[in-house]
Amino acid sequence: MKRVSKRKRKKRIFTAAAVLILLAVSLVFTSFMGIIELPFEITAWKDVFELVNIETITDVPNSDFSVTFLDVGQGDCSVIKSGGQTMLIDGGEPENADKILNFLKENSITKLDYVVATHPHSDHIGALPEVIDNIKVENVIIPEISEENVPTSKIYEDFLLAVQKSEANVIAAEPGNKYSLGDANFKILAPVEDDDELNNMSVVLKMTFGNNSFLFTGDAEKKVENALLELDTDLSADVIKIGHHGSSTSTSDKYLKAVSPEIAVISVGEDNRYGHPDYETVERLAKYGVKTYMTKDDGDIVITSDGNKLSVTCQKEEQ
Repeated sequence: MKRVSKRKRKKRIFTAAAVLILLAVSLVFTSFMGIIELPFEITAWKDVFELVNIETITDVPNSDFSVTFLDVGQGDCSVIKSGGQTMLIDGGEPENADKILNFLKENSITKLDYVVATHPHSDHIGALPEVIDNIKVENVIIPEISEENVPTSKIYEDFLLAVQKSEANVIAAEPGNKYSLGDANFKILAPVEDDDELNNMSVVLKMTFGNNSFLFTGDAEKKVENALLELDTDLSADVIKIGHHGSSTSTSDKYLKAVSPEIAVISVGEDNRYGHPDYETVERLAKYGVKTYMTKDDGDIVITSDGNKLSVTCQKEEQ
């Protein structure tokens, strides 16, 4: 990939900073309104994407790889480590910020090379503002949402302002784009089209390390699954983070066949009010012989890879 010169990069960052300062000023005028108005026009947000978009991170050779699915109750949070670099996918509700920051500290992680906010629902981005405020973040990947569907929630506003303050590079999730994380590589698969259902704007990505692959799905529902199948996307993966907390809206039979995973992880809260995971989803996974782990039962779930072999350790097994 073509790398951007320091001079051009500084110019882009300076221009982006100017745009973001204007966003902050807009917030001052809207903070006293009864209904939250987001502090930007969608066209300005597109400009930010264009100004600070990057292509890749340099590979670091000869490393092991791990994914920790943190138990954040009824929400999602995954930490991926590879070659001295780290990615955080989602963060659960706001009260999970301390757990995430403590985990990073305990694992001597002082920088996040990527933060992926799959979609702007509180159970996925709630803790991210505080996390981003307290650790260096290099890049943030988010879906670009159309103007009419931009959420007006306070948590989404807080998230955007935290990203602004962090001065991280902002990357629009575009299907087909490829990046690296240490020895691992990942490809953005979705969102494939605009949708007024924010679950279906989820960033779906496939991470590959050696001969092992991992599919992260956010809350993408069957509509997205079908679209990916129609596009003949390579969905095969050894490990899948099941969509939408195991809800009946995701993990169709045809989709699961295409992924053909060895291991599935469902991030879900104990006795949650939604009844997740759906009984039929769990039964479908069993029918295909997929070893399934759930954060509500297993606590934090750690999957490691040497590029060929996978190993799973569950927090509650250790207690």
